[in-house]
Amino acid sequence: LAQASMVRHMARQAVVETEAISPTNVEWPNTDLESDLYGLSTCALVRDLTLFAQHKGHRLLHQVRLGQSILLLVACLVFQKILLNQVLFHVCNKAVHDIRMAYSDFEQKVYEGHMVMISSEPFPQFRGLGGVTGPHFNASVFHELDLQEQAEICRIPLTQPPFIMTVLFIWTLTCVAEFRKARDMFYSIVVNTERTESMLHSMVQNEDASCDDSDEMVIARLTRSVKALLFCLVILPRVYITGFLLWIGCRLLVATSNFSDVLLNACALEFILLLKDLLYLVCVPRKTAYDLDNTKLMPSQLKEPDSLRVFLGATWWAVFALAVVFGYIGVHFGPGSYVNGVQVILPEYQWDAHVVCQEWVAIRYEV
Repeated sequence: LAQASMVRHMARQAVVETEAISPTNVEWPNTDLESDLYGLSTCALVRDLTLFAQHKGHRLLHQVRLGQSILLLVACLVFQKILLNQVLFHVCNKAVHDIRMAYSDFEQKVYEGHMVMISSEPFPQFRGLGGVTGPHFNASVFHELDLQEQAEICRIPLTQPPFIMTVLFIWTLTCVAEFRKARDMFYSIVVNTERTESMLHSMVQNEDASCDDSDEMVIARLTRSVKALLFCLVILPRVYITGFLLWIGCRLLVATSNFSDVLLNACALEFILLLKDLLYLVCVPRKTAYDLDNTKLMPSQLKEPDSLRVFLGATWWAVFALAVVFGYIGVHFGPGSYVNGVQVILPEYQWDAHVVCQEWVAIRYEV
Protein backbone atom coordinates (compact mmCIF):
# COMPACT_ATOMS: atom_id res chain seq x y z
CA LEU A 1 0.00 0.00 0.00
CA ALA A 2 2.84 2.37 0.82
CA GLN A 3 4.45 1.67 -2.56
CA ALA A 4 1.14 2.19 -4.40
CA SER A 5 0.56 5.47 -2.58
CA MET A 6 4.06 6.61 -3.52
CA VAL A 7 3.49 5.73 -7.20
CA ARG A 8 0.22 7.73 -7.28
CA HIS A 9 1.96 10.69 -5.62
CA MET A 10 4.79 10.58 -8.18
CA ALA A 11 2.30 10.36 -11.05
CA ARG A 12 0.36 13.42 -9.80
CA GLN A 13 3.63 15.32 -9.37
CA ALA A 14 4.65 14.46 -12.94
CA VAL A 15 1.31 15.76 -14.25
CA VAL A 16 1.71 19.02 -12.32
CA GLU A 17 5.25 19.52 -13.64
CA THR A 18 4.12 18.76 -17.23
CA GLU A 19 1.25 21.27 -16.99
CA ALA A 20 3.66 23.89 -15.67
CA ILE A 21 5.87 23.43 -18.72
CA SER A 22 3.08 22.91 -21.28
CA PRO A 23 -0.30 24.31 -20.14
CA THR A 24 -3.35 22.28 -21.05
CA ASN A 25 -5.18 25.32 -22.42
CA VAL A 26 -3.63 28.18 -24.34
CA GLU A 27 -5.52 31.49 -24.36
CA TRP A 28 -4.96 33.18 -27.70
CA PRO A 29 -4.50 36.96 -27.97
CA ASN A 30 -6.67 39.19 -30.10
CA THR A 31 -5.94 38.98 -33.82
CA ASP A 32 -5.32 41.58 -36.51
CA LEU A 33 -7.75 42.44 -39.25
CA GLU A 34 -6.36 41.64 -42.67
CA SER A 35 -5.01 44.58 -44.65
CA ASP A 36 -7.37 44.11 -47.58
CA LEU A 37 -10.84 45.23 -48.58
CA TYR A 38 -12.54 42.61 -46.39
CA GLY A 39 -10.71 43.87 -43.31
CA LEU A 40 -11.33 47.47 -44.38
CA SER A 41 -15.09 46.98 -44.67
CA THR A 42 -15.23 45.25 -41.30
CA CYS A 43 -13.22 48.01 -39.62
CA ALA A 44 -15.15 50.88 -41.20
CA LEU A 45 -18.55 49.36 -40.50
CA VAL A 46 -17.86 48.68 -36.83
CA ARG A 47 -15.82 51.80 -36.05
CA ASP A 48 -18.13 54.27 -37.77
CA LEU A 49 -21.34 52.73 -36.44
CA THR A 50 -19.80 52.87 -32.96
CA LEU A 51 -18.89 56.54 -33.41
CA PHE A 52 -22.40 57.23 -34.71
CA ALA A 53 -23.86 55.66 -31.56
CA GLN A 54 -21.49 57.64 -29.33
CA HIS A 55 -22.14 60.91 -31.22
CA LYS A 56 -18.41 61.46 -31.68
CA GLY A 57 -16.49 63.00 -34.57
CA HIS A 58 -17.70 64.59 -37.75
CA ARG A 59 -20.75 62.66 -38.92
CA LEU A 60 -20.22 63.42 -42.62
CA LEU A 61 -16.63 62.15 -42.54
CA HIS A 62 -17.75 58.88 -40.97
CA GLN A 63 -20.47 58.50 -43.59
CA VAL A 64 -17.98 59.12 -46.40
CA ARG A 65 -15.46 56.63 -45.02
CA LEU A 66 -18.10 53.98 -44.49
CA GLY A 67 -19.54 54.51 -47.97
CA GLN A 68 -16.09 54.50 -49.56
CA SER A 69 -15.11 51.23 -47.86
CA ILE A 70 -18.30 49.41 -48.85
CA LEU A 71 -18.13 50.83 -52.39
CA LEU A 72 -14.55 49.59 -52.81
CA LEU A 73 -15.51 46.10 -51.65
CA VAL A 74 -18.55 45.96 -53.94
CA ALA A 75 -16.44 47.22 -56.86
CA CYS A 76 -13.83 44.56 -56.16
CA LEU A 77 -16.45 41.80 -56.09
CA VAL A 78 -17.98 43.09 -59.35
CA PHE A 79 -14.57 43.24 -61.06
CA GLN A 80 -13.74 39.72 -59.89
CA LYS A 81 -17.06 38.34 -61.10
CA ILE A 82 -16.71 40.05 -64.49
CA LEU A 83 -13.15 38.78 -64.89
CA LEU A 84 -14.16 35.26 -63.95
CA ASN A 85 -17.06 35.25 -66.41
CA GLN A 86 -14.82 36.55 -69.20
CA VAL A 87 -12.07 34.04 -68.40
CA LEU A 88 -14.65 31.27 -68.43
CA PHE A 89 -16.13 32.35 -71.77
CA HIS A 90 -13.11 33.57 -73.75
CA VAL A 91 -10.26 31.46 -72.34
CA CYS A 92 -11.52 28.39 -70.52
CA ASN A 93 -14.26 27.28 -72.91
CA LYS A 94 -11.95 27.63 -75.92
CA ALA A 95 -9.25 25.55 -74.23
CA VAL A 96 -11.81 22.85 -73.33
CA HIS A 97 -13.12 22.83 -76.92
CA ASP A 98 -9.61 22.42 -78.38
CA ILE A 99 -8.47 19.50 -76.23
CA ARG A 100 -11.80 17.72 -76.62
CA MET A 101 -11.40 17.82 -80.40
CA ALA A 102 -7.75 16.71 -80.18
CA TYR A 103 -8.55 13.78 -77.88
CA SER A 104 -11.57 12.70 -79.94
CA ASP A 105 -9.43 12.62 -83.11
CA PHE A 106 -6.82 10.62 -81.23
CA GLU A 107 -9.42 8.07 -80.15
CA GLN A 108 -10.69 7.61 -83.73
CA LYS A 109 -7.18 6.91 -85.04
CA VAL A 110 -5.67 4.64 -82.38
CA TYR A 111 -8.82 2.48 -82.14
CA GLU A 112 -9.09 2.31 -85.94
CA GLY A 113 -12.81 2.96 -86.12
CA HIS A 114 -13.84 0.77 -83.16
CA MET A 115 -15.44 3.48 -81.08
CA VAL A 116 -18.64 4.87 -79.66
CA MET A 117 -20.02 8.40 -79.81
CA ILE A 118 -20.48 9.82 -76.31
CA SER A 119 -21.72 13.24 -77.40
CA SER A 120 -22.98 14.89 -80.58
CA GLU A 121 -23.28 18.51 -79.41
CA PRO A 122 -21.70 20.91 -80.14
CA PHE A 123 -19.52 18.46 -82.12
CA PRO A 124 -19.19 14.65 -82.12
CA GLN A 125 -16.94 13.16 -79.43
CA PHE A 126 -15.74 9.57 -79.70
CA ARG A 127 -14.19 7.06 -77.29
CA GLY A 128 -12.48 3.81 -78.23
CA LEU A 129 -14.03 0.49 -77.31
CA GLY A 130 -12.26 -1.59 -74.67
CA GLY A 131 -9.72 0.97 -73.57
CA VAL A 132 -5.96 0.40 -73.43
CA THR A 133 -6.24 -3.28 -72.54
CA GLY A 134 -8.93 -3.97 -75.14
CA PRO A 135 -8.36 -5.69 -78.50
CA HIS A 136 -8.85 -2.55 -80.58
CA PHE A 137 -6.21 -0.24 -79.09
CA ASN A 138 -3.23 0.13 -81.45
CA ALA A 139 -0.47 2.29 -79.95
CA SER A 140 1.68 2.00 -83.07
CA VAL A 141 -0.78 4.23 -84.94
CA PHE A 142 0.18 7.09 -82.64
CA HIS A 143 3.83 6.86 -83.72
CA GLU A 144 2.74 7.11 -87.37
CA LEU A 145 1.05 10.46 -86.82
CA ASP A 146 2.87 13.63 -87.80
CA LEU A 147 4.73 15.58 -85.14
CA GLN A 148 2.06 18.27 -84.82
CA GLU A 149 -0.70 15.76 -84.09
CA GLN A 150 1.47 13.95 -81.54
CA ALA A 151 2.27 17.24 -79.80
CA GLU A 152 -1.42 18.22 -79.63
CA ILE A 153 -2.16 15.01 -77.75
CA CYS A 154 0.85 14.89 -75.47
CA ARG A 155 0.51 18.51 -74.37
CA ILE A 156 -2.84 17.72 -72.77
CA PRO A 157 -2.17 18.02 -69.00
CA LEU A 158 -4.01 14.78 -68.21
CA THR A 159 -1.31 12.87 -70.09
CA GLN A 160 1.14 13.88 -67.33
CA PRO A 161 -0.72 13.27 -64.03
CA PRO A 162 2.18 14.06 -61.63
CA PHE A 163 2.66 17.51 -63.17
CA ILE A 164 -0.97 18.63 -63.38
CA MET A 165 -1.89 17.17 -59.99
CA THR A 166 0.98 19.01 -58.31
CA VAL A 167 -0.04 22.31 -59.91
CA LEU A 168 -3.68 21.72 -58.99
CA PHE A 169 -2.72 20.88 -55.42
CA ILE A 170 -0.82 24.17 -55.02
CA TRP A 171 -3.69 26.09 -56.62
CA THR A 172 -6.22 24.36 -54.35
CA LEU A 173 -4.09 25.16 -51.30
CA THR A 174 -4.16 28.83 -52.34
CA CYS A 175 -7.96 28.78 -52.39
CA VAL A 176 -8.18 26.70 -49.20
CA ALA A 177 -6.15 29.39 -47.43
CA GLU A 178 -8.91 31.87 -48.35
CA PHE A 179 -11.57 29.46 -47.07
CA ARG A 180 -9.68 29.14 -43.79
CA LYS A 181 -9.46 32.93 -43.42
CA ALA A 182 -13.21 33.22 -44.03
CA ARG A 183 -13.86 30.49 -41.47
CA ASP A 184 -11.66 32.24 -38.86
CA MET A 185 -13.41 35.55 -39.52
CA PHE A 186 -16.80 33.87 -39.09
CA TYR A 187 -15.84 32.52 -35.67
CA SER A 188 -14.21 35.81 -34.63
CA ILE A 189 -17.12 38.05 -35.66
CA VAL A 190 -20.25 35.92 -35.46
CA VAL A 191 -19.50 33.28 -32.83
CA ASN A 192 -16.97 34.68 -30.34
CA THR A 193 -18.06 38.32 -30.31
CA GLU A 194 -20.71 39.07 -27.69
CA ARG A 195 -24.16 40.11 -28.82
CA THR A 196 -25.42 43.48 -27.68
CA GLU A 197 -28.47 45.64 -28.27
CA SER A 198 -26.51 48.79 -29.17
CA MET A 199 -23.23 49.63 -30.90
CA LEU A 200 -22.48 52.17 -28.15
CA HIS A 201 -19.89 49.97 -26.42
CA SER A 202 -19.00 47.58 -29.22
CA MET A 203 -15.28 48.43 -29.11
CA VAL A 204 -13.06 48.30 -26.03
CA GLN A 205 -9.41 49.02 -25.31
CA ASN A 206 -7.09 46.20 -26.31
CA GLU A 207 -5.74 44.62 -23.11
CA ASP A 208 -3.04 42.82 -25.10
CA ALA A 209 -1.49 46.12 -26.23
CA SER A 210 2.16 46.69 -25.28
CA CYS A 211 1.49 50.12 -23.70
CA ASP A 212 -1.43 51.68 -21.87
CA ASP A 213 -1.82 54.67 -24.20
CA SER A 214 -2.11 52.52 -27.31
CA ASP A 215 -4.81 53.35 -29.86
CA GLU A 216 -5.61 49.68 -30.38
CA MET A 217 -9.27 48.75 -29.99
CA VAL A 218 -10.96 45.36 -30.00
CA ILE A 219 -14.32 44.51 -31.54
CA ALA A 220 -15.85 42.94 -28.44
CA ARG A 221 -19.61 43.30 -28.99
CA LEU A 222 -21.88 43.52 -32.02
CA THR A 223 -25.59 43.76 -32.57
CA ARG A 224 -27.38 40.96 -34.35
CA SER A 225 -28.02 43.14 -37.40
CA VAL A 226 -24.35 44.14 -37.73
CA LYS A 227 -23.27 40.50 -37.43
CA ALA A 228 -25.72 39.59 -40.19
CA LEU A 229 -24.51 42.50 -42.32
CA LEU A 230 -20.86 41.51 -41.95
CA PHE A 231 -21.70 37.89 -42.74
CA CYS A 232 -23.58 38.84 -45.93
CA LEU A 233 -21.20 41.60 -47.03
CA VAL A 234 -17.79 40.16 -46.12
CA ILE A 235 -17.79 36.45 -45.30
CA LEU A 236 -20.32 35.03 -47.76
CA PRO A 237 -18.99 36.87 -50.86
CA ARG A 238 -15.46 35.79 -49.98
CA VAL A 239 -16.47 32.14 -49.85
CA TYR A 240 -18.48 32.44 -53.08
CA ILE A 241 -15.74 34.18 -55.10
CA THR A 242 -13.08 31.77 -53.84
CA GLY A 243 -15.21 28.72 -54.61
CA PHE A 244 -16.05 30.00 -58.09
CA LEU A 245 -12.40 30.80 -58.71
CA LEU A 246 -11.34 27.34 -57.50
CA TRP A 247 -13.72 25.66 -59.96
CA ILE A 248 -12.73 27.85 -62.92
CA GLY A 249 -9.05 27.48 -62.03
CA CYS A 250 -9.17 23.69 -61.96
CA ARG A 251 -11.09 23.64 -65.24
CA LEU A 252 -8.72 26.05 -66.97
CA LEU A 253 -5.50 24.42 -65.75
CA VAL A 254 -6.60 20.94 -66.82
CA ALA A 255 -7.71 22.27 -70.22
CA THR A 256 -4.52 24.26 -70.95
CA SER A 257 -2.69 22.36 -73.71
CA ASN A 258 0.80 23.64 -72.94
CA PHE A 259 2.81 22.85 -69.84
CA SER A 260 4.43 26.28 -69.49
CA ASP A 261 1.05 27.98 -70.00
CA VAL A 262 -0.35 25.93 -67.11
CA LEU A 263 2.02 27.71 -64.72
CA LEU A 264 1.34 31.11 -66.29
CA ASN A 265 -2.41 30.61 -66.01
CA ALA A 266 -2.06 29.65 -62.34
CA CYS A 267 -0.26 32.97 -61.70
CA ALA A 268 -2.94 34.85 -63.64
CA LEU A 269 -5.68 33.26 -61.57
CA GLU A 270 -3.98 34.35 -58.35
CA PHE A 271 -3.97 37.90 -59.73
CA ILE A 272 -7.79 37.80 -59.68
CA LEU A 273 -7.73 36.46 -56.13
CA LEU A 274 -5.40 39.24 -54.95
CA LEU A 275 -7.40 42.07 -56.50
CA LYS A 276 -8.74 42.88 -53.01
CA ASP A 277 -5.19 43.57 -51.81
CA LEU A 278 -4.29 45.65 -54.86
CA LEU A 279 -7.30 47.96 -54.52
CA TYR A 280 -6.59 48.35 -50.81
CA LEU A 281 -2.98 49.43 -51.43
CA VAL A 282 -3.97 51.87 -54.17
CA CYS A 283 -7.25 53.41 -52.98
CA VAL A 284 -7.21 53.49 -49.17
CA PRO A 285 -5.93 56.66 -47.40
CA ARG A 286 -3.34 56.43 -44.64
CA LYS A 287 -5.71 57.45 -41.85
CA THR A 288 -8.10 54.66 -42.72
CA ALA A 289 -5.21 52.19 -42.95
CA TYR A 290 -4.00 53.40 -39.53
CA ASP A 291 -7.43 52.74 -38.01
CA LEU A 292 -7.44 49.29 -39.57
CA ASP A 293 -4.01 48.46 -38.11
CA ASN A 294 -5.29 49.46 -34.66
CA THR A 295 -8.50 47.42 -34.83
CA LYS A 296 -8.37 43.89 -33.48
CA LEU A 297 -10.72 40.90 -33.58
CA MET A 298 -11.48 38.32 -30.98
CA PRO A 299 -9.46 35.17 -31.77
CA SER A 300 -11.25 32.50 -33.77
CA GLN A 301 -10.43 30.04 -30.98
CA LEU A 302 -10.46 31.59 -27.51
CA LYS A 303 -8.70 28.61 -25.93
CA GLU A 304 -7.06 25.52 -27.34
CA PRO A 305 -5.96 22.45 -25.43
CA ASP A 306 -2.42 21.18 -25.74
CA SER A 307 -3.44 18.00 -27.56
CA LEU A 308 -2.61 15.89 -30.60
CA ARG A 309 -5.86 16.97 -32.26
CA VAL A 310 -4.78 20.61 -32.17
CA PHE A 311 -1.30 19.90 -33.52
CA LEU A 312 -2.63 17.82 -36.40
CA GLY A 313 -5.82 19.83 -36.95
CA ALA A 314 -4.29 22.32 -39.39
CA THR A 315 -2.94 19.44 -41.48
CA TRP A 316 -6.49 18.50 -42.41
CA TRP A 317 -6.69 21.58 -44.61
CA ALA A 318 -3.90 20.14 -46.75
CA VAL A 319 -5.58 16.72 -46.69
CA PHE A 320 -8.80 18.39 -47.86
CA ALA A 321 -6.91 20.10 -50.72
CA LEU A 322 -5.39 16.76 -51.74
CA ALA A 323 -8.82 15.11 -51.66
CA VAL A 324 -10.19 17.86 -53.92
CA VAL A 325 -7.43 17.19 -56.47
CA PHE A 326 -7.92 13.43 -56.52
CA GLY A 327 -11.69 13.85 -56.56
CA TYR A 328 -11.43 16.18 -59.55
CA ILE A 329 -8.78 14.34 -61.62
CA GLY A 330 -9.23 10.75 -60.54
CA VAL A 331 -6.60 8.07 -59.94
CA HIS A 332 -4.65 6.08 -62.53
CA PHE A 333 -3.34 2.76 -61.17
CA GLY A 334 -1.97 1.32 -64.40
CA PRO A 335 -2.98 0.41 -67.97
CA GLY A 336 -6.73 -0.13 -68.01
CA SER A 337 -7.01 0.41 -64.23
CA TYR A 338 -8.26 3.82 -63.19
CA VAL A 339 -10.98 5.76 -61.42
CA ASN A 340 -12.09 8.98 -63.09
CA GLY A 341 -12.87 12.08 -61.09
CA VAL A 342 -15.63 14.61 -61.53
CA GLN A 343 -13.83 16.62 -64.22
CA VAL A 344 -15.82 16.94 -67.44
CA ILE A 345 -13.13 18.54 -69.59
CA LEU A 346 -12.52 15.13 -71.13
CA PRO A 347 -15.59 13.06 -70.25
CA GLU A 348 -14.99 9.30 -70.03
CA TYR A 349 -11.24 9.82 -70.26
CA GLN A 350 -9.55 6.41 -70.65
CA TRP A 351 -5.95 7.39 -69.76
CA ASP A 352 -4.80 5.86 -73.06
CA ALA A 353 -3.13 9.11 -74.13
CA HIS A 354 -1.09 8.95 -70.94
CA VAL A 355 0.21 5.50 -71.92
CA VAL A 356 1.49 6.50 -75.37
CA CYS A 357 2.74 9.96 -74.32
CA GLN A 358 5.05 8.79 -71.55
CA GLU A 359 7.66 7.54 -74.00
CA TRP A 360 7.04 10.36 -76.49
CA VAL A 361 7.62 13.08 -73.89
CA ALA A 362 10.74 11.35 -72.53
CA ILE A 363 12.28 11.22 -76.02
CA ARG A 364 11.03 14.55 -77.33
CA TYR A 365 12.10 16.62 -74.30
CA GLU A 366 15.43 14.87 -73.72
CA VAL A 367 18.36 17.28 -73.40
